[in-house]
Amino acid sequence: MRSTFFGLETARRALSASQRALDIAGHNIANANAPGYTRQQAVLAATDPYTLPSYAHLRSAGQVGTGVEVAEVRRIQCALLAAQSRQVASESGTWASRQEALSRLEALLNEPGESGMHSLFDAFWGSWHALSTYPADSALRAGCRSAGSSLCDGLRRLAQQVESMQTSADDSLAAEVVAVNSLARRLDELNRQIRSVVQIGDNPNDLLDQRDVLLAELSAATDIHVHEHADATVTVTVGGFELVQQFGCNQLEAAVDPATGFRKLTWAGFDLPVVLSDGRLAGLSEMRDVIYGGFLSDLDRLASGLVAAVNEAHQLGFDANGLPGAEFFDPSLTGAKDIRLGAGVLADLDAIAASASGDPGDGANAMAIARLEEQVIAGLGMTLSDFYRGVVSSLGVESREADRALNTQELLARQISNQRAAESGVSLDEEMVRLMEHQHAYTAAARLLNVMDEMLVTLIERLGAGR
Repeated sequence: MRSTFFGLETARRALSASQRALDIAGHNIANANAPGYTRQQAVLAATDPYTLPSYAHLRSAGQVGTGVEVAEVRRIQCALLAAQSRQVASESGTWASRQEALSRLEALLNEPGESGMHSLFDAFWGSWHALSTYPADSALRAGCRSAGSSLCDGLRRLAQQVESMQTSADDSLAAEVVAVNSLARRLDELNRQIRSVVQIGDNPNDLLDQRDVLLAELSAATDIHVHEHADATVTVTVGGFELVQQFGCNQLEAAVDPATGFRKLTWAGFDLPVVLSDGRLAGLSEMRDVIYGGFLSDLDRLASGLVAAVNEAHQLGFDANGLPGAEFFDPSLTGAKDIRLGAGVLADLDAIAASASGDPGDGANAMAIARLEEQVIAGLGMTLSDFYRGVVSSLGVESREADRALNTQELLARQISNQRAAESGVSLDEEMVRLMEHQHAYTAAARLLNVMDEMLVTLIERLGAGR
């Protein structure tokens, strides 16, 4: 036979479970607008039943229910959506960096525009056309030299500005490494805290929310792979190398590479290169080395082709004094960032070789140089104008592709965010319903306790009155 006080414990458990469920609902409501918070749910389960001791109980039940308990505080989250969110964040970080770099280059080129390189080339070729009509005119000679100097200045200024953006991208890369290392250390600390909570049998739900926020930040910085262990800790790998381990973490290092003058990413203490695929780190590396570096390489090819073609044609002519033409551009400075006019042309306008015969009134060589605009340049496989237009057009195409891809990634991110909010987010309407459910359950449990108390009072008083 069960104890007379058996029902009191059942009522107490009901009160305790309802109160715990009310606390959890209140926690959800309090964090409804907290970034990264995941809805929690009290999982109620019947406690182990009490078996009545008996040799045989053929007709009566052999077990009596003992009440209810909160078996688990469940964190409502879909691991697949979390992984998809991290992947989209990594890809978005890459495309955002590409889009930023290409947009800056487009704004810098300002093509088509009056201040763009195309207008400087047009002015340069036009000055040779004009000089071919009146080769002895000192004003036209000055205009030709001025147009050449402006073209050199434009190429140098453009190259220097792109180099400045390249340096800025390198600095941003170093700052991003510092941020990634900080995230790795914080994740390692959370691993220790989570492990401690799990070892005592509790659910570290709020700590897991904090960890997910950090993982989201880290995934935007670089492509990561997350593996969760049985003790709820995680291992985070980047390019196949463990950034965050189950016990401890590694660090990235951004040391200046003497060969390039830019920072090279390695694993601190291992001297191994960091393999990047997506994320802001990969995007900044691509911005610095591929987009800006590739554009500078194209500018150098353009400047080198211009210097070689114009100098070759200029040396075939004769200057105003009937002497063979020297180099119009300095042949030792063929890069875009250091292109200059030749010393002779800078010192004397008469050094411009406009004549093809030595006659001061002959402008055939000036016309030949002007026609270089339409000639295929060795080393480029096309005209100088076509090469420059191709570079500008390629930037435009890549920029539009980056815009489209970034918009697609943002759309995917919103869709996944909406799906996660629908599953893991807090609905105040639902929580209010749960509050009322648990409130009524608590009231009923309190009423049960009151009834049990009245029954015991009656029993004790009646038994006492009969003595």
